[in-house]
Amino acid sequence: MDKEIYDRKLNLKLSEFSGHFMNDTKWRKLFHLFSTEGLGVVKVKIISVWKDGDSSSDELDINQLKNFENTFNKSGINDVLIGGPLYFKEIKKIVVQTNAVKILSLAIDKLGMFEKDEKLNEIIILGYK
Repeated sequence: MDKEIYDRKLNLKLSEFSGHFMNDTKWRKLFHLFSTEGLGVVKVKIISVWKDGDSSSDELDINQLKNFENTFNKSGINDVLIGGPLYFKEIKKIVVQTNAVKILSLAIDKLGMFEKDEKLNEIIILGYK
């Protein structure tokens, strides 16, 4: 698909959401944080704006997160997911599976303001609402 056509479709899709909480810099800081040892991150599920509902997601495992420079670029995720590359602005939300929710939540809070929800073994961070 032509990049100009894709960008128009993406902007139209993003206009469907009432709240926009993230930008490329914030996403990059978060994913870099997840690559840090000792925060208990096991897996990150990515729900894109293109998917209906929350059950369908792509996943980054801990090895992809640790390989930060090869997995991420300044505006998104390289071609490591089944669906190909993904712009950060295409992320509706992420679900971070961790065995240290409180520790990771405090580390996220130190990065800045994020729209997040904590569960038993996961933290959900919203890009759009």
